[in-house]
Amino acid sequence: ANPSVLAQASTTTPYTEQYNLALEHQFAGNWTVRVGYAGQHNLKQNNYGGSGNYAPNINLPSNPVLIKNGSVTAQSLNLVQPFSTISLNMAPIFHSTMNALQVGAHRAYHNGIAFGAEYQWTRVIGTENLQNPSGATPNDSYGNVGGITPQALTVNYSYLLPFGKGKAFWGTAGNVVDKIVSGWQVSGISVFQTGQPFSVTYTAPGTYTDGSGNKWTNLVSGRASRVAGVSLYPTTKNKAQWFNPAAFTAPTDANGIPGGAYGNSGYNMLRGPRYQNWDINLQKNIVFKERYRVQLRADSFNVFNHPNFGTPNANISNTSTIGTITSTSSTPTYQQRTVEFAAKFNF
Repeated sequence: ANPSVLAQASTTTPYTEQYNLALEHQFAGNWTVRVGYAGQHNLKQNNYGGSGNYAPNINLPSNPVLIKNGSVTAQSLNLVQPFSTISLNMAPIFHSTMNALQVGAHRAYHNGIAFGAEYQWTRVIGTENLQNPSGATPNDSYGNVGGITPQALTVNYSYLLPFGKGKAFWGTAGNVVDKIVSGWQVSGISVFQTGQPFSVTYTAPGTYTDGSGNKWTNLVSGRASRVAGVSLYPTTKNKAQWFNPAAFTAPTDANGIPGGAYGNSGYNMLRGPRYQNWDINLQKNIVFKERYRVQLRADSFNVFNHPNFGTPNANISNTSTIGTITSTSSTPTYQQRTVEFAAKFNF
């Protein structure tokens, strides 16, 4: 059988270091506050790079990426002769570091009020999604790890309205009025998050013909290159222009051929739009003769119908859409406003 994965001849053991510290204190008024730190360091983690076959000066002309008016056969590039079927190289080249600040404040239920808030600041940087398929330069793809929310605040709350007998309002109400105005409770969860990281990319053409009529092939796609001195963001960010396309350009080699080298812009160096979501519940509890209880409730998810947008189109080769936001977020996913009604009878 023809192999498809190349692994190290000698095994390297990956390992992870984890550490944390937290302080918690209870204050008067049923308040509890907690401050903590959490860290993690991943080293020598196995990651799939390219085949490991692409190396300079191995049966190649002086430029191993671009071939002018010619072609390169797969066999001439293979270091693992004669297995040209090998497409993945598994090596312990992945490493990452996480640092997180965690702050929480909670008030236990008292006088009809309960409250809780959790804030987290997280930074995870490491190597992933290697730009160079050889896997020889993993640190070129060192940056913000994708799918990590840098800052998140979650707030939950509950308030039993002070209406009805013995309460601040309608405290001397009769039985009928008390049944109407008492037992109302509002609660909810609100979430606020900063945007997801993303990279600005470039798609190379299949071939490029220079001013002398020379045709260049084997061009590479990947991250775009930065234009020095140009601001990453416009003065006002909006859906039509979230970042400044003029801050990026097609990567070129020493001959000025676009797509002749890998881009130098940072991995996941930009951030997408922020997110927010409000889920609110309103319920009414009615008690009859202490034995029968009725609960009426309305639950509204994304009560303000706030749109949460995804990251912008970030491929500079698509000049008509570069920098624009054309879709809503899929990570995290927030639905359009939904309202549900329910009734429950206990006896």
